[in-house]
Amino acid sequence: MDIPRGYHTLQDICRLFSLKEHTVRSLIKKGMLPRTIRVIKNKRYLINTNDMKQYLSSEDITDYIDISTVSNQIDLHPETIRDRIRKGRIKNYKLFSNKYYIHKNEMNLLSSELKLREEYLGIQEVASLLKCHHETVRKLIRENKFPNLLKKNNGRLFLIPQSDISNYKKELAFKKTCVGKNAAAKKLNVGHTIMGKLLEQNAFPNAIKHPNGTWSIPLKDINNINLDHYITGRYKPINANEFTNLDAINKVKFELKKVKIPSHLEDTYRLYINFMENRFSNSTARGDTLEKKSVYITNTLKYLLKHLTKNITLYSDSEIESFLNQKGALSYIKENFVSFLAYCKKTTLCLFNNKYSIANKISKEALPYTKDEFFDYYKYIKKTYLHIEGAINSSAYCQTWLFIIMHFINAWRKSDIIYELPNIEIESIGISSVEYFNTRKLTFAQSQLIANQVYLKVDKMDVSKTGALGQFLCPKDMVVPFATAAVIAELHRRKNNKNKVLSSIKNGIYENFFKHSSTLKNFNSLKMNHSLLTYFFDYVMQETEDADIAYELSRNLRSHISEDTTMIYIHSTNKDGHINRVSSHLFRRGHFGWLYNSMIKIAELKHFNLENKTKMIEKTRILTYSI
Repeated sequence: MDIPRGYHTLQDICRLFSLKEHTVRSLIKKGMLPRTIRVIKNKRYLINTNDMKQYLSSEDITDYIDISTVSNQIDLHPETIRDRIRKGRIKNYKLFSNKYYIHKNEMNLLSSELKLREEYLGIQEVASLLKCHHETVRKLIRENKFPNLLKKNNGRLFLIPQSDISNYKKELAFKKTCVGKNAAAKKLNVGHTIMGKLLEQNAFPNAIKHPNGTWSIPLKDINNINLDHYITGRYKPINANEFTNLDAINKVKFELKKVKIPSHLEDTYRLYINFMENRFSNSTARGDTLEKKSVYITNTLKYLLKHLTKNITLYSDSEIESFLNQKGALSYIKENFVSFLAYCKKTTLCLFNNKYSIANKISKEALPYTKDEFFDYYKYIKKTYLHIEGAINSSAYCQTWLFIIMHFINAWRKSDIIYELPNIEIESIGISSVEYFNTRKLTFAQSQLIANQVYLKVDKMDVSKTGALGQFLCPKDMVVPFATAAVIAELHRRKNNKNKVLSSIKNGIYENFFKHSSTLKNFNSLKMNHSLLTYFFDYVMQETEDADIAYELSRNLRSHISEDTTMIYIHSTNKDGHINRVSSHLFRRGHFGWLYNSMIKIAELKHFNLENKTKMIEKTRILTYSI
């Protein structure tokens, strides 16, 4: 039989390419050798040599490794590898000459997985190790007891690291030597309140508070505690009803008596005590703030005594910067430390030369509400009819109403609202009971009397933070809502024998005050203060002829002494450039720009815009300086 050029019999092809006959027949059936000639009813084949070469070139197995070699290299049974191929877990493979070949990357993945399985265990394996049910392990996973677990197969497979299992077993062993908060209180024969105070004071140094709020307190800590040191060792103010500047100084010294001062930091300790005395002596803060600050000042020194390696005066600038860059210190510790550095540099000889400051990021609560949010709050608290019933029935509701109203008529700080809003002399309007409001409401004349009364009482108020004189301003549309809330709050105050009309606000606003609105939930005092200042400034800037004194008006509203301080509270509104633009004009006009502006007003140069006024003021300044 003549064989066409370029063709060979099946047997010759097998010899030429070292293939088995059934492999070639299989390729023919699959159509992989398309130019094959069938002879004598398909019992013999003539195969095109180029077809075979083309197929073999497409089946390049240069980067592929046969299963036997893979099995030997990674110590995995060949049948296990074949099973993974059949289940699709090994995707990059080839079947050549009836043998499986997998890509070298697949082998690397297999090797990594086997190594992973040496360090990680599955749920069933962990259950067996901990001698518990597999559902218990799943519960531990939900409780985040194994924080470093891996999720595979789209979250269907959990692999738990041996280290997490070891830590959990240590936790179990630790718990066996511990008791809970109630059991510890019973062993010490103290009440729950005192027990809470002991935990706050870190009286049990090895105790652990769990995420769900429960405690594990070691029996060793309970047996070693000196109760007298903690229970009788609390500072008592000179006057039980008042915490003064002197109390702040005495409390810090009292707490530091419990601390051992390292000999190499004695000079630093003395400097810090002087710094603390100077700071509290000059403070105008209220009692609750002083008490909080005394804790911060104490904690700062404790931190310094723990981390300083030599007296502070011997630190170089690079060492100071390195110390400030440590991540372990809380922000208030760094702030107090920077103040302490400034005091040291001012009062004694120091190796460091630089001045330091802490740049705090603007928090979300410092950003103002949007105009729509601001107006929604404004409309809500103005609706007297909406709040009358709640105010009559609940002192806390009424105080919240009055407290929030104050944010829309004055940019007072929260503490000034609570402590400086005066008690109301309701006798001047002839009301002695909340029942009055069941059938009647205040007239504008009555409300005006209350607003004027508050204005006169507040006129000489000292603002706690700045020492500036306070003021009370009430817009006409807020007179009735303010007076109504103030009178009802005063009636509750007298009934409950409280000192202040807003006695409960320091514990938080009434939880359900915004029950009539589905959107007004997250009221924040500082955020609302910033909002009022921002939109007040924006209004003066755009809607009046007094844009040049917008800062001054805002400063008065906040009772700030410095314009630089007020600027911190004013945020840019949606129209770009206002603050920068006005800042430029204020700078160009100088300290007495307002005086020249008044002269322009007297001259009735109404056609002058902001830019023209500034140019006129600049010329006037030059002229008056030359005189």
